[in-house]
Amino acid sequence: MCKRLADNSIVLNRYINPGGHEHPQHAGSEDGGVLTLGPQTFSQGVVTCQFNLSNFASQPLGLPKALLPLTQTGSYYPLFAVGVLLNTSK
Repeated sequence: MCKRLADNSIVLNRYINPGGHEHPQHAGSEDGGVLTLGPQTFSQGVVTCQFNLSNFASQPLGLPKALLPLTQTGSYYPLFAVGVLLNTSK
C-alpha cells in the first residue's frame, strides 16, 4: 500500500493475506521476496510509489475454489498495481 501521510511524507507498506481472504497483515522478509523501494512522489493529487519485489522461489499458481458474491455489508480491500508482475528474463 502506497499512501501519503498528513505531514506529506509517503510510505509504502507490504501486506499478505494469510489463510485466504482474512484481514491483511504486514509482510516481513520471512514472507518471501526482497522489497526494494524506488522513487515516491505526490503530484497533482496522485501518489506514486515505485518498488521492485524480487527473489521469489517458483510456486505453482492455483485458482480459488469459490468466489463469493459481493455484498453491501462486507469489508473489501482493493488492490491496484501497475507494472510487470512476472519477469522471467535473466
